[in-house]
Amino acid sequence: MKKLLKYLITLLVGLAIAAWIAISKDIFAQTRPEIIFAILSDSFFAPGVLIFGVGGLIFVSNEGMFDGISYGLVSFIDIFRKEKQNKYRTFFDYKQSKGERDTSFGFMLICGLAFIATSGIMYLLFNNYA
Repeated sequence: MKKLLKYLITLLVGLAIAAWIAISKDIFAQTRPEIIFAILSDSFFAPGVLIFGVGGLIFVSNEGMFDGISYGLVSFIDIFRKEKQNKYRTFFDYKQSKGERDTSFGFMLICGLAFIATSGIMYLLFNNYA
């Protein structure tokens, strides 16, 4: 049930973003199908890329891609502080303290791909009418 809730919340947030974009482009005033499909394609593409991108960033963060940047910034700022906040002498010690991270991100990638696929279908329908 908890896994299903993650998917449901992500899909609802994506649909809310898509609806907001479609309404801001005045979709209900359009009568020509090609314009409607173009708006729907844009509306589903934006949340798809956003959700997929956040999922990708979580994946990269789980792999430790930002650890070097984080350690470097804290070490640099500690140069100017009286009391040092970085308790690790080396980057290796810092990396070992981080350990394994297992923040789930797969549901975001799947939901993002679903929105992008829906956008692709709307684009194909747009090309049929245009």
